[in-house]
Amino acid sequence: MNINKQPVFFSSRVLYLSALSLFFAAVLVLTGCRSPATPPAKLKATYIPVEQYQNYSSQQLVDELSLDSDRFSELYDKLYKRASDDKYRVIFNTALLPVLPIKGNTAEAKEFSLLRGKYDALLKSLRSRGCDTHNLPPSPDKIIESKQRAAAKEAQELINARQSKSRSRL
Repeated sequence: MNINKQPVFFSSRVLYLSALSLFFAAVLVLTGCRSPATPPAKLKATYIPVEQYQNYSSQQLVDELSLDSDRFSELYDKLYKRASDDKYRVIFNTALLPVLPIKGNTAEAKEFSLLRGKYDALLKSLRSRGCDTHNLPPSPDKIIESKQRAAAKEAQELINARQSKSRSRL
């Protein structure tokens, strides 16, 4: 029997894995165990019953759609920025130190989902009355699509500018 052998639980690999597990546990605890904010395009619509708008006139329904469309666009920008910030905070916290708070989803995300559902209910209400729906404010899906296209175009322009700058140095 060899008395000089160290027990297995003191091996360097086990200590390394234990320290790594402890580090990730600390990251979770110090960041508040919150998940990062969901990108607005992935937030689903909350169901709103069409009957809620049965006493509205056609003009009132269109006015509601206009107000909601503006608010939806504003919320999209806020939620997109929050999701982007949280993504970088998670990376920073995991790679370095868990010091940046992760905001996660907020009441604005809930309002965003409600507005998506409200748009659907208002649109169904208008269609059930036989109203023209061609000249309405853009739908939430159209707003999301146009903002994603604008963000992709902006990112491509940034990449092109960096590439042209690096070519000019050569």
